[in-house]
Amino acid sequence: MLHLILGILKVIGIILLTLLGLLLLAILALLFVPVRYRLAGKKETELLEGSAGVSWLLHLIGITADYKEKQLTVRLKLFGIPIRRFGGGKEKNKKQKNPRGKNSPKNKAVPTAEATGDSYYTGKEISTKIPDTQDYQKSIIETSDEQKRKQKRILDLFSEVQEIPDKLERHKNNIKEKIEPFLQDDARNLLSRIISRLKYLWKHYRPRKIKGWLRFGTGAPDITGELTGLIYLLLPSSSDQMDVIPDFTEKVLETDIALKGHVRACYMVKVAFLMWRDKEFRNILRRVREN
Repeated sequence: MLHLILGILKVIGIILLTLLGLLLLAILALLFVPVRYRLAGKKETELLEGSAGVSWLLHLIGITADYKEKQLTVRLKLFGIPIRRFGGGKEKNKKQKNPRGKNSPKNKAVPTAEATGDSYYTGKEISTKIPDTQDYQKSIIETSDEQKRKQKRILDLFSEVQEIPDKLERHKNNIKEKIEPFLQDDARNLLSRIISRLKYLWKHYRPRKIKGWLRFGTGAPDITGELTGLIYLLLPSSSDQMDVIPDFTEKVLETDIALKGHVRACYMVKVAFLMWRDKEFRNILRRVREN
């Protein structure tokens, strides 16, 4: 009997250890197996197309999205095989034959004025009934009511315009109260740490490969030059196949670009843990909630 109980406990222990191992393996896969992404887009004068895709664990699960001819199509894939589709255009139905045939209104002849004997004919029977006095008075009353409603709307609009300065002042005070915790010295130190951690995430999450070209212009040469420097600063070192063409004379945006990269959740978990351990961050959150 004891031998049987020990055998049952041994089997239960093996099952629990197997489940624990599978759970640990799944957690490690979520943390360290990268989620690969790709983006591609093309924009010219009258053309706008794009595609995006996300896959995980050797294309075990994937999602793709395509925008073409003003239609968005999203596909859910399993092992690279589409299993569900969302959106997208439908096949055009064949032109239905006119069930009326030759007797359709399009082919039906409209009698002329000479044939009907009327001075003017529009395809409908002309009514010669003169409106009575009650209908005429009713129309006058409805017109006056409409004018009163218009006047009331105009007065309401004027009252709303007069209340704009007070509303702006209230919004200004609310915004000032909300951002006041971020203007202190500890908040400024926290901001510098947040920026450094965002740079850390960008270092690991930015595209690994970019190719194509980008032509842009803002209409202001100084802003265009600053954006050009910022774009070159954000581009990875492996983007030697990417051409940036600033236009300092006109406002324009044209591109044909494709990029690839991957994301690991472990870096995001690390940054979230550091932010949670930061006392100044928790203090600022508490102040924001109190306000």
